[in-house]
Amino acid sequence: MADLPTLTDKQQQFVLRYAINGNNGAEAYRFAYDCKGSNEATINSEVNKLLKNPKITLRSEERRVGK
Repeated sequence: MADLPTLTDKQQQFVLRYAINGNNGAEAYRFAYDCKGSNEATINSEVNKLLKNPKITLRSEERRVGK
């Protein structure tokens, strides 16, 4: 298996929660990040940024394939 990129703790929490909750990005984001006071549009925007991050994509794919 190729070396996987290092994620921050919050990114790792996001990836794990994303896999556990059936790819619900907003719920995974709320779990991993402090988003009190953030509206849904902001959360969804941040989720989209995370899901476009190549490091996150690789880790998510690794978790999906590893099931």
